[in-house]
Amino acid sequence: MNSDRLEVVNAKMERARRVLVTEQVSLVLVCISSDDIFCRCGKGIGPLYDLVTEPRRLEQLKGGILADKVVGKAAALLALYAELSAVYADIISKPAYDLLLQNNVLVAANILVDHILNRTQTGLCPMELLTADVTVPDEGYAIIGRQLQQWQQERISAALVRKTE
Repeated sequence: MNSDRLEVVNAKMERARRVLVTEQVSLVLVCISSDDIFCRCGKGIGPLYDLVTEPRRLEQLKGGILADKVVGKAAALLALYAELSAVYADIISKPAYDLLLQNNVLVAANILVDHILNRTQTGLCPMELLTADVTVPDEGYAIIGRQLQQWQQERISAALVRKTE
């Protein structure tokens, strides 16, 4: 990355970080080629997956900068899938950090951890486990999508069962 581009990326990363810290959002994505900023709320990988899945969004996101509260291996794979140039995280897992660096993505984080834990802190994050051996972004995107769809189906089925009881 040349010094002019690096300066732009660093400035936009700081902008994304500031929005993440000051607004009630869970992730911020700043486009590199425009002043567009996308903010999403929610837990887990869903908000980032939804953003990169929106029709015609990938081209707009290419080269962009992600600021997220927690970045595990699944989020790193989605960042690579969207061809982002930089990622800022409050907390990042070592597998995510290594994967991003290996793919020439600029990374900044407050805390580097061995792995991301699940929401109850009783084990590893299911997405961290699911993507542990995945290094190809397209493959990661597909695996994450299938898992999110399965969880959605399970929630719908559980709601229907409760409704009929």
